[in-house]
Amino acid sequence: MKKPCRFVTGPPGIGKTTAVRRAVALLRERGFAPGGFYTGELREGKRRTGFFVEDVATGRRARLAELGPGEPRVGRYRLVREGLELASQALQTALREAQVLVIDEVGPMELKDPALREAIAAALKSEKPTLGSVHQKSADSLARWVRETCAVLVLTKENRDQAPLWLIQVVEGGHDGGA
Repeated sequence: MKKPCRFVTGPPGIGKTTAVRRAVALLRERGFAPGGFYTGELREGKRRTGFFVEDVATGRRARLAELGPGEPRVGRYRLVREGLELASQALQTALREAQVLVIDEVGPMELKDPALREAIAAALKSEKPTLGSVHQKSADSLARWVRETCAVLVLTKENRDQAPLWLIQVVEGGHDGGA
């Protein structure tokens, strides 16, 4: 049996995280217990200053990345240990307790940290239904695996409103890998 997984991808700002969040809300309405993590932007006015991570099950948030000096880095952002640990712990807990795994995003920031990368890999290897978002252009082997193994929907302005319903098919019968 193929891994039951569905992911969305697309350019920044197209609505990947919004689609994942809406899918999680639909799963909860249907009685499922999702777990894992979301990410989102931190802004000051119109300027993006970093990213946060949020535990799907508990709602706990922490800063994932911020502008400024320091290591490790992805582009102009310094990764923040507290956020990396929260995402890793949320996914490890989800592997034990959740019915559906949520990974938002399989991307450069999340894959830079060895512990979070290991948690993402474990989630992808598990038999639990998994949904999330994947970076459209990442050459990382885990991002490539998601794009090659899971059903992946490239979001557009025309299809993004239907994406949450498409994502939850991972638990409603339409979960075979491949798009």
